[in-house]
Amino acid sequence: MWKIVPRDEKFFDQIEQLSHLAKSSAQLMNDLVGRFPTVDGLPDQIGKAKVEAAQVMETTLGRLDDAFITPLDREDIMQLITDLYDVIEGVADVARRFSLYKMTQLYPNVRRQSDILCKVATALDEVMSKLRDDKKLKELSGQLNEIHDLQKQATTNRDAFLSELFSGSPDPLEVMKKKELHDMLEDAIQHCENVTRTLGRVLLKNG
Repeated sequence: MWKIVPRDEKFFDQIEQLSHLAKSSAQLMNDLVGRFPTVDGLPDQIGKAKVEAAQVMETTLGRLDDAFITPLDREDIMQLITDLYDVIEGVADVARRFSLYKMTQLYPNVRRQSDILCKVATALDEVMSKLRDDKKLKELSGQLNEIHDLQKQATTNRDAFLSELFSGSPDPLEVMKKKELHDMLEDAIQHCENVTRTLGRVLLKNG
């Protein structure tokens, strides 16, 4: 008599671990920007989240190699954990710049972008927690659209930032630092958008 082999549900645990780490990293980044120039060890905390995320990713890859039946296609699990790790790594890269650059003030638009990143990562974490419930794409469309709208706000902020950054006679070195920080924050937001695109494809495939 054949015994049905259960699918390994722990993959959902690990996907959710990564989405929680993405959310907490974004929240720490928002705190860092809000407290600047007093960073209070926040870059180190964000760096530790990246290390933890790398460990989760490594564990997931090992589980994928060993698992007989997975709850989602292997390539979809791989893409989701890669996209989520990219978010965490992107935030950690921004935090590292705060440690390396000796800046005394931030451009106001950086604060707005950091706030958007925090909101996007929070909404993303909520969506990812529902993946194990076999939700259909239309059931999560509201939250996915919210993330997309926030990403469009980030693009609008970037346009305003660039038009203001080069006005007058700014110090070239300060311009470079501010632009790189802003670009890296936008990249982190874009990584969140990449997660939602992967998730949308997964939901359509399995719905």
